[in-house]
Amino acid sequence: MLEGCRGVVCHADDILVYNEDMHSHNERLCGVLKRLQEEGRLNEKCVFAADNIMFVGHHITAKGVAPDPGKVRAMMEMPEPTGVEGVRRLLGMSNGNMETSSVHLQRPV
Repeated sequence: MLEGCRGVVCHADDILVYNEDMHSHNERLCGVLKRLQEEGRLNEKCVFAADNIMFVGHHITAKGVAPDPGKVRAMMEMPEPTGVEGVRRLLGMSNGNMETSSVHLQRPV
């Protein structure tokens, strides 16, 4: 439904609309909202004009993108894996926070 829209990231039922300036952002946002309304997909959980958000395990601000501090803390406090199940748990937690291009880092594990 929103495939091919510039400045739009979709993950499950979460949609992030971004742009460098507010005027362009508002134009883009209006287009996205119109498409969602046409498809009957608008709901009350929309957040507008936020200066920082948590999105797909990342904390996004005007200064940049960082991992969710809670997820980082959970990984740091996790016991060192000693078997297959522990390694699977570690990889499962890290997959949500890693870029696809970083998958090669998991090969040694």
